[in-house]
Amino acid sequence: MRRIEKTVFISYRRTDESWGLAVFQDLTHNGYDVFIDYDGIASGNFETVILENIRARAHFLILLTPTALERCSDPKDWMRREIEAALDSQRNIVPLMLAGFNFGAPTIANQLIGKLAALKEYNGLEIPKARFFSSEMERLRNRFLNVPVDAVVHSASFSAQRAATEQKEKASRALAREQAEIVERLPAKRPAWPGEPAKVRPWVIVASAAGVLTAIIAVGWIVQASLSQSYKKIACTGEYEGNCPGPHDLFYECDYYGSDDQIASQVCRRPSKGVRLKTVSGNRCGYSLIEITCN
Repeated sequence: MRRIEKTVFISYRRTDESWGLAVFQDLTHNGYDVFIDYDGIASGNFETVILENIRARAHFLILLTPTALERCSDPKDWMRREIEAALDSQRNIVPLMLAGFNFGAPTIANQLIGKLAALKEYNGLEIPKARFFSSEMERLRNRFLNVPVDAVVHSASFSAQRAATEQKEKASRALAREQAEIVERLPAKRPAWPGEPAKVRPWVIVASAAGVLTAIIAVGWIVQASLSQSYKKIACTGEYEGNCPGPHDLFYECDYYGSDDQIASQVCRRPSKGVRLKTVSGNRCGYSLIEITCN
């Protein structure tokens, strides 16, 4: 039976996190159930959680920037596997073409390996500039997602649902932090607009949610450029996050506690290495700080 669904899976590269968060916030604000793997699945079977959440949602958004498909020649690459799973399960696939991405570019054509070649046949949405984000997201909701679907939506297991909820909460907290930081950096006042009285009025920091999203994307671009497409995160493993022996970005409980490289690969969503910075004893399994570099 054809029906309208408001369930979405977002597939993206970690280097495009600012775009991923902006899309997540817009859709969530408009009543969509959105899965986003924000900082790596902390417990359970990573593969099962990801694949179950693809099949549990009718729509599959793939965020495509000029470098997004570079690692897809590797059959184990997670973005490639996510796309293949969405194709196999006949999700409503919508490529979001960002930051100048073009299917016609020779380098992109060479990256469309195997089943991925089908991506260029899908009706995608181009967002050429961050300032067009709000209007293009409205178009995404009204034209690309507001369509009847035939695909069977499968119920995810309890562990997969719990992981999805955890990632949503973490993404929402990250957005709240970024918005607060943006507000702090903006000037408190501005000069008068042309034609208004010379009296300087308090600056309206953010006129709408769209302004916040555009600012987040812009800040994300700056950060990505400064990191030359690489970034680092510190993960803590242990029983209680409050006992971690230093500042950290991510926390993994004892019930997961894979190897450092397993954790790094989940955070970066591709095979990666973790460097142990510190280990202390305590509670059920001790505590460790692991430096993860995603290239």
